[in-house]
Amino acid sequence: MVGDVIVRWRHTCVTILLNLGVPPQVVRDIVGHGDIEVTMTIYAHASLERSARPSANSATHSDSDHP
Repeated sequence: MVGDVIVRWRHTCVTILLNLGVPPQVVRDIVGHGDIEVTMTIYAHASLERSARPSANSATHSDSDHP
């Protein structure tokens, strides 16, 4: 049971770091993966979620909405 909790916290931590834009190589070093592919395979959803979100700089409406 304790092991499951640790794994969930580790997963949450890595997901948050990737969503914040921490470079995958840094996250890999933090969690101790020997290969970046391991990090990105397990946590690819975090990168996909981040890339699917509209950026803060993207316009939510066009200039034609204003008179």
